[in-house]
Amino acid sequence: MYVGVILYRFRPDRIDDAIKAWRDMVIPEARKHQGFIRAEMFADRETGRGMDIGYWQTRENAAHFEESGAYGFLINELSDYLEVPPQRMQFEKVLEV
Repeated sequence: MYVGVILYRFRPDRIDDAIKAWRDMVIPEARKHQGFIRAEMFADRETGRGMDIGYWQTRENAAHFEESGAYGFLINELSDYLEVPPQRMQFEKVLEV
């Protein structure tokens, strides 16, 4: 299993808008892609920091979502709610307890 992690710096006054947009746009789009398992979003309302974790069956599935153009479109849609561009990383699941 692989995860795509995105770190955000939301504008604190727009964090609820960002959460709604993520729920209404990112999740439906991710569900269309092969290998998608689930996604979670976390936020600190005081600082505006946040992250999401998308779970994928394979590294290729995770990479395809980013390379398909869907990721770029979605980040562009969230840009009004961000202080800085997000950072995206991929990780392989190596341990579960």
